[in-house]
Amino acid sequence: TSRFSFGSTASAAEPDRHGVQVFMGDSIFEFKAKVREACRIEAEAEAEELARLTGHDAAVTKKRRQAFEEMAKSVSGRYVVLIFVPSPELRDLARAHRTNTVAYKNRYAVDFNDPSSWQPLDDSKTFEHFSLMYGITPDAGLIHLRLVLGSDQYQTKNSRYRQFVLHQQQRREKLEEVNSSTECFGFAKFVHRHDGGSTEWRPVLAERRQAAMEGQPGGFPVSFVHCPVVATAETRTGSLPEEMTKAIVDEASLLLAPLDPVILESAASEHQRYLLQAPKLAAEGRSEADIVKILNDRMDAQSRARRADRHAQDEEGSEEELPPPITLRDVRRALRR
Repeated sequence: TSRFSFGSTASAAEPDRHGVQVFMGDSIFEFKAKVREACRIEAEAEAEELARLTGHDAAVTKKRRQAFEEMAKSVSGRYVVLIFVPSPELRDLARAHRTNTVAYKNRYAVDFNDPSSWQPLDDSKTFEHFSLMYGITPDAGLIHLRLVLGSDQYQTKNSRYRQFVLHQQQRREKLEEVNSSTECFGFAKFVHRHDGGSTEWRPVLAERRQAAMEGQPGGFPVSFVHCPVVATAETRTGSLPEEMTKAIVDEASLLLAPLDPVILESAASEHQRYLLQAPKLAAEGRSEADIVKILNDRMDAQSRARRADRHAQDEEGSEEELPPPITLRDVRRALRR
């Protein structure tokens, strides 16, 4: 392995041949570039050493040279820099000045060989950023770092890396771009009940429209993205009232951000085969309103035919539930595809 020194002077008794230094202001991305350079220099030094050796020593040196050459070529953005994070038990033993005990050495060996004891470092951050979290300082002594190829398989071994990948994915996903079949970004009107009924538009994640049920109005369930802390008894106890975080709003109180919100698509599977006929009807010169009526008539006729067949065969069972009618919005979406 290559050892690096911080600052302008090396603290190791035997300085490394590569002479590459890492500074507190270096980012993790820059550190990986320095690792590549250090590996290249070490490979050249091993090649010079190999020319003077024979037998077993030559075989060992050749293997080291090949390892350095491979690292100099392969270290890329797919590699992750990890830092060793000791367990609370190991830190307690260190604080108790028991680093020379068998218990400490055994615990250290367990932690060091546990993949989940290694925390990934963000490429965009500097060593200075991690100084307080992991004690990375110029006079901290030996700090253990690893370079690992990030992969799905490694996620199964290292829970810290699995959480790191999830966090990176969440950072790349912009809330304003959410537009799936289950939720959509937008703005909903929020009513301040304790401020004379004043309103403001707040960012939300909206779900599919719910039909009106007994005792509950129909509308779009929304979750408010930002819930300002207010001086209420609820916030003082650590929980916000549900009306501050969730609501069901009607269409007039909701503005969906995407030009073509997916949650407005018909969720009824029965609709899909009829909506496929919309472009052909439009090509025949039918208006959108006419297409709505034609498709609903065809769907109703098919439903009545199925019911008639069941009655003719004297089949028992619950009455078939009719699908909701196709709307003008459904037809317009089908025509835009």
